[in-house]
Amino acid sequence: MGVLYVTSLHKNDGKTAFCTGLAYLLKQKGQHATLFKPLGIASPINHTLEDADAIFFTHLQGTSPPEDWPIVLTPQEYQEGLQPETRRRVLRAYNQQAAQSTAVIVEGLPLTNFDPRHTTMASELSEALGAKVVLLIGYTPELTAQEIMDASKALGDCLAGI
Repeated sequence: MGVLYVTSLHKNDGKTAFCTGLAYLLKQKGQHATLFKPLGIASPINHTLEDADAIFFTHLQGTSPPEDWPIVLTPQEYQEGLQPETRRRVLRAYNQQAAQSTAVIVEGLPLTNFDPRHTTMASELSEALGAKVVLLIGYTPELTAQEIMDASKALGDCLAGI
């Protein structure tokens, strides 16, 4: 399977549930899938992060997280895009995880109402990891087909499915 990068249009669209379900299915088929959530967003108030998903992933796998995992993005970096050093840290942590797996499932950050900076971040990370992207979309009455089309177009050739 290789590497799959899972993102969504909005927060709470089901990325963690999708990632863990897929990892479970792969395990049932005899593959060793590693769940990997490399990035988290720090609180704008105290600049700390407690990421329940990342902790959940390590408990499911019975492993220890890579050093400095997840990498904490300041709200500013989340708004402006990944810095080169952050990208290098993600790749280092990914390489630690990928060495032990037949598949790596990466839970990415949401695109947050299709903000182009966040779409670029998802595209850059998926390209750097050699990943295909799955875009999850939670239904809301306000959701339009155009939003979905715009997000899928922005993710480009790396998009594997919606």
